[in-house]
Order: sequence, then structure tokens, then C-alpha cells
Amino acid sequence: MPAPRQSLRLTLFVPDLLRPPPPADAFGAGSEADCPTLAGLLARGSLLRQPLTSAEAALAALFGLRPAAPAAALPFATLRLRGENAPAAAPLATQAGWLCADPVHLRLLHDRMVLADSHAFSIDDSEAQALVGRLNKHFAAHDVDPGAEFFAAARDRWYVRLIESSAGTASDQTAGRTAAPDLPPLSEVAGRSLRKHLPETAALAPWRRLLLEAQMLLAADPVNAARAGRGELPLNSLWLWGAGDPATPPAAPVFTQAWTDSPLARGLARHCGSAEQALPASASALLAAGAVSGEQLVVCESLIGPALLDDEAAWCAAVNDLESQWFVPLAAALRGGTLSSLTVVAPTALGLLHWQITPRDHWQFWRRPRALAALARELAASGGANEARNQ
Repeated sequence: MPAPRQSLRLTLFVPDLLRPPPPADAFGAGSEADCPTLAGLLARGSLLRQPLTSAEAALAALFGLRPAAPAAALPFATLRLRGENAPAAAPLATQAGWLCADPVHLRLLHDRMVLADSHAFSIDDSEAQALVGRLNKHFAAHDVDPGAEFFAAARDRWYVRLIESSAGTASDQTAGRTAAPDLPPLSEVAGRSLRKHLPETAALAPWRRLLLEAQMLLAADPVNAARAGRGELPLNSLWLWGAGDPATPPAAPVFTQAWTDSPLARGLARHCGSAEQALPASASALLAAGAVSGEQLVVCESLIGPALLDDEAAWCAAVNDLESQWFVPLAAALRGGTLSSLTVVAPTALGLLHWQITPRDHWQFWRRPRALAALARELAASGGANEARNQ
């Protein structure tokens, strides 16, 4: 008698899988993703549409992490730092008070300030290390209040923590008394007009002073002068985000394993007790690697950059690549019984979208597939959330 087939349930986390339809006269508006397999899976699965949320919060919720209270926040900086593979990151992740301090370009356009992140510019490791080194040299000086420690885990992922207050206390003590800036993730503000700034409160004064000094230092740095000379965007500011209360992991891991190149996803997996491996090139490679049972999470972030830059042609090309490398093999695995369920989770500008797809959904031929652009137009027109469809 053959051994019983083990159950494999896979969750595919794909931010920006759908986009609001572009204006008819927009560049690339004539492009359209050709994804019949994905369209068929989404049409025959059950869709739950929830309110807008950040990709970071949606990913944490998949791992079973939510803020302890409605006004509280999760410690995304600490979680992301824990997922960094740089050798120096591991001991730093055990220290209190870290914030993400990602390099950005700020530009004044007419009457609004617009922020660009590393999807809109290139930066190499030598530039990052030089800039962070000069920030550390400046903020370690005895006459600088507050002092600060910066760390570049990667070229575009930096971190900072206060290292002394005016009273000269240690960083972990300072972190307990000094409120951290309550700003949204960089992913929520990149490419958009900035309407939120550091609140004018006494508790946040050290962070406002730090940011102002950092901006002046970056503006005068030779690295940025060289970038400007080459016609590249200068890195003239930082986005401070990721503060939050300690997060208690779930009693048991939600996922057996996470497959990802995202440091935040790796950090969440390590925090919550899930195994983690690098993202394979395709679903076929994942299945061949031995992911034969349990709850598997796959995090694909290839659509974020094109969506952020409103590059419709690049976004369509990236979706078409996901179609061939992921959705076609996963649809075959559903039909063949290798995969017992597929959950697609997509934080988008149209809401947080969850599709649940099982092998029996393949036979529901009356659910006609719609092109992704047509589905996006329908969701944009409805404007609703907390909607369940195909139930």
C-alpha cells in the first residue's frame, strides 16, 4: 500500500499584485499583463477584501503578530534587524532602542515635499559605508546631544539608536524615557507627498535634532557632491520608522518554513520560530527542494518597485514572470494533488486582498477568469472592504 500523501499548504505573499487602473493617457497604459493561469486561480478562489494596510503589518499578521493595543505598534526595526544577514547585525538586534533610518531623497515640488526611496536611485555599498561612517563620527562627538549610533546592514537599509542623553545615560535607559517617532513604514510614504512630520513634542526633541543635523551633514558630504556631479539623486535625509513595543511570538509557529529574501520576513520567521530559506527562482524549484508538507510561506516582492515608480510596463513584465515561474507550477500542483491549498495574500492600493484556492476550485468552470486590469477596475469602482466573494 502506498504511503499517504503529506499535506502541503502554501501561502504566497505578493504586495502590489493588483494596481489601480492607470489613466488612459498615462505612459504604459496600453500595457497589460497576460496571466491566464493567475486570472483563473483568482476567479475560482474565494476572495476576502480587507481595508488598506501596510505590507509590513500584513506580513506580521500572517505570522500571528499584532499590536497589543489599537494605538500600539510592532517593533519593525528590531524585527528587520533580526533578519539581516550581515554578521554584525545579530548582536545589535538584542539591544534596545533601534529605529530604521533608511536613506532617502527629499525634493520640494511646488508646495509639497516628496520622498524617494532606493527604488528611485542607486547606491553602492561603499557610498553607504562612507555616509554612515561620517554620521557615526559626527554623532559620537562629546558635544553632540543626543549622541547616536548608526549601522548600515545593507546599502539601503540603515539603523540608528540614541546612545546618550543630556544626562549621559546609556542607550537602553534613554530608549525607555525618550519617545520614538511614530512614523509609518517607508513603503507607505515613498513616492508620495509628505503630510506627516515628526510631531512637535518635547519627548521627540532629540530625534528632531538628530534628523536635522543628519540632513545638514548629508547635504555637505563629498559622497553626495559626487553623486550630484554624476546627475544622481543625493541622499539628503533619513526616514526614521519601525519603533514599537516588544512583540510576543505565537505559542506555536504559524509556518513550518518561510522562503524569502526579505530581511523583515526573515526576522519575523526567526522571532516566531519558523525555519527560513532563501527565495527560490520558481515554485518548481521550491517543490523540488523538499517543501513537501506543512505550512509554507513564500514572500515575493518583485512588484513593489515597478508599482512604486508607476512603471506599468515593468509591472506587467514582473507579473508575467510570476505567472510563468510561480502560478503555472502552483496551479499544476493543485490539480495534481501535491498542493492541498494555495492562499494568495496581496497588500495593494485597492485593499488587503486574500484569495483561498483549493484543488476542487479548479472544476468551477462557471467562474469566468477576468484579466487583472478588469479585476482591478472592478475593485476600484466598488471601493469597499471586508468583502467576501465566491464563498
